[in-house]
Amino acid sequence: MRRFNVDPAYAPMIAAGRVAEDAISEVVRKATDLRMKPRSTPLTPKQKAAWDNLVKEFGEDARQLEWPSAREACEEAVKAMTAEAEKLLEHPAARRAYDNFLLVCKLVQETEYE
Repeated sequence: MRRFNVDPAYAPMIAAGRVAEDAISEVVRKATDLRMKPRSTPLTPKQKAAWDNLVKEFGEDARQLEWPSAREACEEAVKAMTAEAEKLLEHPAARRAYDNFLLVCKLVQETEYE
């Protein structure tokens, strides 16, 4: 995937991150939960017996297990932060403050520093 000309909304993302730490933690926890995946190496007879017992106790879904990548967890966290930022920017005062922040950022970018 490629992203071009992304204008990151740093201020609301940081604000959303501070406000939504609990929600983001929960999203990351869920995003890193154990999940199913095909196994590529054969099991020993002892492992097979243990696995069969696991499936007996947990059901057929326990036949394939995997964990998501750190990238997938991060993507879920960013989605949660974006949702929180959008909620914050629904308030007119927050939207005006953010628009002013963007204006100042653009003015600063156009200024040469010595």
